[in-house]
Amino acid sequence: MMLGACPNNTSIVYEYMSNRNLEHHLSRKSGAPPLPWYVRFRICFEVTAALLFLHSLPENISHGDLNLKNIFLDQSFISKIGNVGIAKLFYRLSNIGTVEPLASIDHESDAHALGITMLRLLTGLPADQVVGFVGEALDNGQFDNILDVSAGEWPLVEAMELACLSLELVELRVRNQDDWMEKMMETLEKIRATVDERMANENQVFPQPPRGSEQSVPSYFLCPITQVPFYLSMN
Repeated sequence: MMLGACPNNTSIVYEYMSNRNLEHHLSRKSGAPPLPWYVRFRICFEVTAALLFLHSLPENISHGDLNLKNIFLDQSFISKIGNVGIAKLFYRLSNIGTVEPLASIDHESDAHALGITMLRLLTGLPADQVVGFVGEALDNGQFDNILDVSAGEWPLVEAMELACLSLELVELRVRNQDDWMEKMMETLEKIRATVDERMANENQVFPQPPRGSEQSVPSYFLCPITQVPFYLSMN
């Protein structure tokens, strides 16, 4: 995501993500096309792999603020998580009274956020409602009624398995979140094999932007710190 920094201009340069973020697509802002179920499954796999990588580093890195706005999509709808470590900076500032206090930032908070993210991808529901609605739907045998219909015809067995694992992460019913995330990865790898097979059989394609809204890489970038545009040479 972050390509580098320019100290002379007090700016940070990020990779250009033409399909914006997950929040943009789930909320259908600016006519954004809905994400098909197979793209959502792949995003779940990619985000889980990215978090496990961060957690495995010697520095013991936690993201701290995983949400739909911090999961970006490139031209091929490959997901990448951004703003890693920003929340930890604010957490440190909160401890010295510089900003409002924040909740703890650790692997457990990442696991909880991952569970919420996956449930939202399955259902399209808001973060403050999704856990209760999914739990109730599973208990009542009506899980198929809560899946986001804009994503197409979900493979029900795989979707339900992912929902159950996500709920366990959210409700912190596991002692070791990283071990549980590794189990999630194993499940997602099996799901991905099923998804790939079904996509091949049904000739599924990636979503396309609305006609007339094609995006190209802009000739400038907006510094996230100063909010000042810097124009790039096209020579």
